[in-house]
Amino acid sequence: MASSVSFYFSPEMNKARVSRGCKFVVHVELPDFRGSGELGFEELDADDIGHAYDLAQSWVNGALGRSLNAYSAAIRRVMPDGSLMDPVRIISPEMDTDWDAA
Repeated sequence: MASSVSFYFSPEMNKARVSRGCKFVVHVELPDFRGSGELGFEELDADDIGHAYDLAQSWVNGALGRSLNAYSAAIRRVMPDGSLMDPVRIISPEMDTDWDAA
């Protein structure tokens, strides 16, 4: 299922990330995934860690207090084969962790 976290770790998605050429991705946790009324995740491409951080902040905390309603966002580095590293940062309204792994 495209909304599950495990889907984003599949060989299919690794291949897709390689073709898109992204260096980082942000996984945002949404309370109403694509209007389904169910919890789900979206993957956003980012060029670098700063871009990823800005995307995550916008989706979770929003600019000028207007978030895009994400519960949380995890920033991950994309490896050359499209696989993902553990999160380098997780952002939520309650927490902002930075493991300096970028």
